[in-house]
Amino acid sequence: MLSIKLFATLRDRVGARTLSLPFSETVQVETLLERIASTYPMLADALPSCVVAVNRQFANPDTPVQVGDEVALFPPVSGG
Repeated sequence: MLSIKLFATLRDRVGARTLSLPFSETVQVETLLERIASTYPMLADALPSCVVAVNRQFANPDTPVQVGDEVALFPPVSGG
């Protein structure tokens, strides 16, 4: 299982602080986001603009994610 932490409006949409997805192999962030979108359709439109962190480092679409990594999703922030 892979645990994904959600923040701000993403948390509100799902009604939970974390998601758990069954993964046993290493995947890229891009693949992970596709799986999240298909499993949690209420997040699908927000995911393309989210910031993804893997092990507290900003991640790119091709960043590998493996079971045991800390993954966090942050929606875009605006304000002044």
